[in-house]
Formats: sequence, C-alpha cells, structure tokens
Amino acid sequence: SKAVRFLRQSAAVKYLPAMHSLALIVVEHPQLGKSPHEAQDLLECTANAGYWKSSFLRGILARDGNGVPADSKDAYFFFQVAILQVGAEAEKLIGQDARQLAMVLGTEQAQGLESKASSWVQQHHATPAFVHIKDQGDKIFSDPTGQSPSGALNADLPLSNPSS
Repeated sequence: SKAVRFLRQSAAVKYLPAMHSLALIVVEHPQLGKSPHEAQDLLECTANAGYWKSSFLRGILARDGNGVPADSKDAYFFFQVAILQVGAEAEKLIGQDARQLAMVLGTEQAQGLESKASSWVQQHHATPAFVHIKDQGDKIFSDPTGQSPSGALNADLPLSNPSS
C-alpha cells in the first residue's frame, strides 16, 4: 500500500516514528512484511535508539504472544525498559500490567529483571535526535551523529561552511 511504501522510505533514513509505525502495521498485517521477523527487527532497532514506544510495544507483544512466544519475563523486562526510558508517561500506560506481571513472576525474579532493564538502558542510552529539516519541520532520527538527511540542521552536528 501507499502508506507502507512511504513508511518504508522514512524508515530507510532511520526516522524512528516511521520505523515504529511500520512495525505496528506489520504486526497487525504480517502479509505486508518483507520477512517474518521484520516487525521485531524494527522494534529492536527503535528501542535500542531510545524510542520508548517500541520498548512498550515489545512488552505488549511478549505479554500477549503476538508474533513472538508469550513470555511474562520478556514482557516485564520490556515494560521496565519503557518506564526507564520515559518515566511517568509509560508508567501511566503500563504500570498496572507491570505490577500484575511482577506478582506473577515473584519479587526475586521481578527485581532481577528490573536490574537487567536498568543495565540495558545504561548500555543503550541513546536519545533520539530531534533535527529540523528546512521546509519540513522537526523530525526524530535514531543517530544524532550519523548521516542526517540532506538539509537537516542538528544541534549535535557541526554546521558545514562551504566558504571555509
């Protein structure tokens, strides 16, 4: 479909919301995926880049067994990662689910997964870059030091000066 084609183009330049949205579409409509693991690969990439909504979705998929085997431990881990990535916003959305999973897992296992999630977030501490593209507004990209699209102004990158 046209929407999927546009999302793929945006995902190709690492536009995180597009990558996340494409993954969500592929989860709901697997026939649109390029491979059986495309949605998981996209979600892993965006979560690693600090996009908390992808960590949140990975937790939901693990909790429900949608596209991946149902796994309470993975669900709790990804929920904890999302909470650590964004805080109160994620807590509002998944706090109840996380508490229920913690009860199922037991205190010791839940604490171990919380520690693992904390370590994971420290190792994947990337924060999505907000860049401004002339005539297109602000965009969120995964790599603030990598190649940004043509015309991008990024506070983390030096401005190129053709006269120097």
